[in-house]
Amino acid sequence: MKQNPGDNKCVAYVAAKITGVAVNEFESFANTDPPYTDGQLFKFLAMNNFVPMLCIPGGKRINGDDIFELEIKLENMKAVLITENKQGGSHLIYWDGEKVYDPDPMRGENTSLSSYRILRWTPIIRIS
Repeated sequence: MKQNPGDNKCVAYVAAKITGVAVNEFESFANTDPPYTDGQLFKFLAMNNFVPMLCIPGGKRINGDDIFELEIKLENMKAVLITENKQGGSHLIYWDGEKVYDPDPMRGENTSLSSYRILRWTPIIRIS
């Protein structure tokens, strides 16, 4: 699924990819014209059993100081990422832990995560 160039629907396409529903289901839920907001995305994800999370595994003291060394493992991590697009604006992509899903029709299917300038990322988990 790819959005049409310039339609500002990347949020709808990412929401559909994560939840497994049709793009128009998110659009009906949002009930506004794009671009869509983070609030609309996360409310829709929550209604479909996906929630954002903050993953900070435990740390350890180093030489008795209150300094913590954190190791964040990205195995099985899924995330929505806000990236910078070619025009300097923001664009939403989804990373399933292995593969990037980018609704931008100008990007290929096998684009590496390292080729993006990530502005913000939010890990997500599925709940039952």
